[in-house]
This record gives sequence, C-alpha cells and structure tokens, in this order.
Amino acid sequence: MAYTNGDDAFHTSIARYYVDIRPYAPISAARHINPPKKEDDHLPLLHTLPKETQEAITRYVRKPDRFMSLASALLKYLFIHKTAKIPWAKVDVQRTPKPHSRPYWAPPNDWSGKGFEWLEFNVSHQAGMVVLVGCETPKKARDARVNDQNGINIRSPAVINPDPTAVIEADSEIDEDETEDVRIGVDVACTWEPPRTPDLSTQAKLEEWVDVFEEMFSTAEQSDMKYKPVPGLPGMTDPDQKTRRFYTYWALKEAYIKMVGEGLLAPWLKELEYRDVPVPSRPETKAEHQWTILPDDHMSRLGVLFRNRSIAHTMHITLEAFENTFLVATMTRGVVDEPRNEPRWTKVDLFGDIELCATGRCQCLD
Repeated sequence: MAYTNGDDAFHTSIARYYVDIRPYAPISAARHINPPKKEDDHLPLLHTLPKETQEAITRYVRKPDRFMSLASALLKYLFIHKTAKIPWAKVDVQRTPKPHSRPYWAPPNDWSGKGFEWLEFNVSHQAGMVVLVGCETPKKARDARVNDQNGINIRSPAVINPDPTAVIEADSEIDEDETEDVRIGVDVACTWEPPRTPDLSTQAKLEEWVDVFEEMFSTAEQSDMKYKPVPGLPGMTDPDQKTRRFYTYWALKEAYIKMVGEGLLAPWLKELEYRDVPVPSRPETKAEHQWTILPDDHMSRLGVLFRNRSIAHTMHITLEAFENTFLVATMTRGVVDEPRNEPRWTKVDLFGDIELCATGRCQCLD
C-alpha cells in the first residue's frame, strides 16, 4: 500500500492557531545569556496545567522561553478541548519516549468521537511566535510497544518510515496500516532573532554558516543555499535573500522530520533533499499579524527527494510568511483540508481566548 494524499485521503478542516507572546515577554529582554528569573513573572493560566507541565515550563531561565512553552501547552489543550469537546481538566497530553518526545493526545477511556476517532497535531515556536496545526483523524495512530522513562512498557504513537515509497515486505516490522495514518508536521523559523541570528552579511559568512550544518543538509542543498540565485524577493540584498532561503530550507527539513515523528538526530537527514525551493516574500505592508502564503503554482516546482526518489506526491506542503521575519512550513499526509469560511490562521490571546475554556466558563461543550 502506498501513502495516499489524494481522493482516498481523509477530508476534514485543518485548524491553525498561533500565539504571539512578544507583548508579554519581549524578545529584546532575552539578550542576556543567563538573565535572572523574576519570581513575580506572571504566567497566565499556568495553574490550569498538570504539575509536571508547570515544572517543565518554569524550568526555563529566559522569560520568552517560559512564555513560549506556556503558550505551546495551552494551545494543545485548547485544540483538544474544542475539537474533542471534553472538559479542560480531562485533557491528557502525553509524549512519545525520548529522544523523539512528540506530543500526542491520550483520549479518556469513556470518550467517543463523532465522526472521527483521534486527533493529530503538531506545534512549533521560535522568537515569540507559537503555532499549532491539527485536525481530526478517522482512526487512532499506529501504536508501537515502547518503554517509557520509567521503563514501563506502554503503547505510544509510532515513528513512521521516513521513506514513503519503500516497499513493505511481508516480514517487515513496518505496519502496513501506517501508510493510512494522518500525519502533520509544522515548523516556524525566524530570519532575525538577535543575538541568536548570526551575521550573514557577506557571501563568505553565509558559506561558513551553511557549512556548520553539513550533517543536516545534502551536498546539493548546501550548494543551492550558497550559490543559487533567489528569484522573486524584490527589495532585498543578495545576503538577505540567501539568509531567508536558508531558513526556508530549515523549516522544510524540520517540518518533515516532525511529521514522521523523528528529530534532528535522525540518521537519514541528508538523504531527505529539497530542490528548487521557493521562498515566501515579505508582506507588501508592515502591518502586524499579516500572513502571506506561496501559491500552488510556486509550490508545484518544489522537489522533495528521499534517497534520490521523488516523494513530493506523498504529502501536501505549504510555505507561509508571517510579518517580515517569520517563515512557517507545514506538511500533511493522509488528509485533505476542507477550509471553513473563516481566516486561515486563528490568532489566540493568552488571556481572553483561552481563559474562558481553561476555567470552565466557555460554551464549547454545549
């Protein structure tokens, strides 16, 4: 059975949420490597999350990191609460075992879906921007027997084969049903996040920076990032154009490995190659919270290879820009989006939009 992303795929609406934490924790406040943690930093709705989640959030030293971690946790809860229609207190978010640690929903034993069996979602955050992409699924994700951090054997959503064109042999350990799984991967990258963003103002500095990631990108990808012209980005210098393309490559690579449930330590990273990568341009105006998406005719030229075989047909890929510096890559497999009559991305406020749900005063369950 081959991966399907066409007529046989599951049709549903894909939710896209984002939180901008910069009003609460400006990124400029994170310039010190080890700033003192202020005990009076208020993390809204932290108390509505499980104790272990609270501890993981407050463990971060930098205030923006704490707020991004908080927003990520709250977005997961919000999506599950609203979509599965269960009380906030009954939401249970687990993680696959390390090193992958991919979050997933563990439904209550007495939960029964209406037209769907499970939820698939993925989250990403960078430089104050937190995004979640998720949807209903027709069946629960394929399980794998694994040992959790305490050595207890449990069932957890499996890491899937990174090669969607692989022939599944009769004696293979890969479950044929994995090819029917709905999978989502999303990554947000930022082209300018001082002091973390390196100085790439010259060709030599760009080449040196790309060389740092030789274990992540193939030789062809590295060559394209260094030397290939970048079309369609007016008003930008050549170094700025190539910097923007580098982070587009980065977001694409991350989104794929998150979709299949792996991490940046995956041994096959260089065997996943992107060719003719289009780069989202900056918005035409400087208005806040402005999104632009690359049209399908641009995306159709994007080549995706795994071990020199094309796999672009096995997934749907979108590239979007948010404001001037953010790039978002989303990959979906086994699902076709049926957009609702509403904005593509839903802006979520940590206070007004989430508080009613987190405190049981919403009407989501009516």
